[in-house]
Amino acid sequence: MNLNELQENKKTKIVKRALREHYDVRMNFERLTLKQTQNMLLKVRGLLKETRSSRAIHKSHDNPSYVKLVMVEQALSAQMVDLRNQRSRIVV
Repeated sequence: MNLNELQENKKTKIVKRALREHYDVRMNFERLTLKQTQNMLLKVRGLLKETRSSRAIHKSHDNPSYVKLVMVEQALSAQMVDLRNQRSRIVV
């Protein structure tokens, strides 16, 4: 086993810290299964699409909810890649 496999995804770690420090939101992405991560990512991307298609998109960078969604989307995407890589490494 490679020691890098034990490390937490750097992007996920950064997003977790930013959410905790700026918005007092605690998320544990590592506890999500692949299916849970996919479902949550679909929901977050749907909300982002809805926001981006609205007329107030030019003000969205000032909206804390929008910024949280962007950060969560990035972390979930990174987590999804990690989960898929772990799944492909399992050899019986």
